[in-house]
Amino acid sequence: MELMNGYEMKTTFVSDFAIANAFGESAVRDTYKRAKKSWKGNVVYMAELEVALNLHLWDCYNKQNPLAVVYDELWRELHDENMETFEGDDFTTYFNIID
Repeated sequence: MELMNGYEMKTTFVSDFAIANAFGESAVRDTYKRAKKSWKGNVVYMAELEVALNLHLWDCYNKQNPLAVVYDELWRELHDENMETFEGDDFTTYFNIID
């Protein structure tokens, strides 16, 4: 998947959450927890996870899907963590992906 900024996603997070959506809130939370646990510290994957959460947040919001609240909570949590975690070149990489 290519983002509007030209960045080509390396992960399957967007489709992983699309599948989780069909199974509800617990599946979305589980998908998030597994992805975060597996890739914590990897700037590219954490940035892509944040992008995937944001894309699904807006998609659910536009469809008035109650999962929008879940995605908003998870996105805010991860965004705050990423902003505190990444510095220097990693922060530049992170910002270039999410921008």
